[in-house]
Amino acid sequence: MIVRLAGHRPDKSGDPLCLDTTRFHLLDGLFDDPARLVALHQETGEGAEGIAVTPDGREVWVGNREADTLTILDPQTLAIIGEFPCRGFPIRIAPTPDGKKMLVSAAESGEVVVIDAKQRQEIFRRQLDLSTAADASTRLFGDRFGGSPVPVGLVVAPDGSSAWVAATQADAVVVIATAGLRVLGILEAGKEPDGMALSPVTVRPSSN
Repeated sequence: MIVRLAGHRPDKSGDPLCLDTTRFHLLDGLFDDPARLVALHQETGEGAEGIAVTPDGREVWVGNREADTLTILDPQTLAIIGEFPCRGFPIRIAPTPDGKKMLVSAAESGEVVVIDAKQRQEIFRRQLDLSTAADASTRLFGDRFGGSPVPVGLVVAPDGSSAWVAATQADAVVVIATAGLRVLGILEAGKEPDGMALSPVTVRPSSN
């Protein structure tokens, strides 16, 4: 997975980051001149997948799903500057706009977790009480996570007041308040919703 960090690095370089299942990579020069490609590598943990950059661009957070840990990296050097446990298969991470909190989707336990970004410790977590789809047992993770709705995709609203969580095994997107993780609404989605992104364009259903 490659993520271009345009506008997030302190030096505004927009260098891309590449992530595999156990190792984090910083690729320098890929877009300017492929011949100058320089790669830095950093082991984070088993099942490294979800990544997030803090709004100030000074930290990169990695969710190591199999290891049940979160790793924090310096984006300039990929040096590990923090690491702590986060049980439940942490698979996606999203910061609040003020950078004070990180939201984590825990796929196995079926929870959303709130982390104090400064103290680097869990504040609280909330179970998503959703029924799974009829064919959930035949899907990815269906034979491992039992009745979990398997929250994966995670997006925080620009004002930081709410977040959307894609529950892949429940075929739904859950809207939650970031303060207290109260459920604000549940939206029906297609089969196994996952990745999400916010659009600056307002889309309204056609009247036709």
